[in-house]
Amino acid sequence: MEAHCREELEATGVGAMLAALEAKDHYSGRHCSAVLELATAVGERLDLDAEEMRELRQVALLHDVGKIGVPDSILGKPGRLDNGERELMERHPEIGERMLERVPALAHLAHAVRAEHERYDGRGYPDAIPGEAIPLSSRITFVCDAYHAMCSDRPYRQALPESTALEELRKGRGAQFDPDATDALLGVLPDVFTTPDGHWRHATGAGVFDAA
Repeated sequence: MEAHCREELEATGVGAMLAALEAKDHYSGRHCSAVLELATAVGERLDLDAEEMRELRQVALLHDVGKIGVPDSILGKPGRLDNGERELMERHPEIGERMLERVPALAHLAHAVRAEHERYDGRGYPDAIPGEAIPLSSRITFVCDAYHAMCSDRPYRQALPESTALEELRKGRGAQFDPDATDALLGVLPDVFTTPDGHWRHATGAGVFDAA
């Protein structure tokens, strides 16, 4: 398939998925954009090659797409989720995987999106895979995802102070989070972070789905 055809298919598929996600949950749309910004800065600090950066940016943008299949009552619940609700919420990586598998131009991202909530110590979900068995793009996206979620107002809690979020990153290094990805995020935050309302200094530029 010619490169421009692949780009067109990817852009069309991604645009439709992200529009559906934002229509369902406005926070998730803004959150995915912020995670993309952070992950791009982390990937550059880790000196990823062009193909690794391309996959990372795609996974960061699509990591929550499976929430399209989570009931609104769970996404917007103002209190803590009960065990059954949490089980449904934790299915969103698998839903995202199935969605991407059905789009030929995006199927190569399915495994990494499924693995985005795997922990470095092997205690994550849905497959409890550890360490470097987790795709690199998933490991980087996960720590960026967690940081932005902590710094955001959610229906069940207010945003944490930045100092608290940073301490949580340090505490999770090597257990919840990949240590190299955590160190890189901590290193770039002074350059990319401005205010908790989602504005970042780092510019991703256009073409998340351009050919490498």
